[in-house]
Amino acid sequence: MQNKKQNQKANYFVFMILILYVMVASSALKNFNTYIQSLQLSPGVHLAVSIGALGLLGAGLVLLNRWVQNWLPKKMDK
Repeated sequence: MQNKKQNQKANYFVFMILILYVMVASSALKNFNTYIQSLQLSPGVHLAVSIGALGLLGAGLVLLNRWVQNWLPKKMDK
């Protein structure tokens, strides 16, 4: 029973970390898109750069999730 409670707390912690990342990334992407619009690029280049930025932030989310899920069990064992 204790292990299940710890697991629920760990899942909640991971969820909160990921939510914080999404909030920060969303704000950063909004500012980045504003900057990109100020450069007056062609629509194709603007689309490619925006999709690249989204891909980069998505990859960051996946990496953060993996890192936290690998780091958390080590901290809980101590």
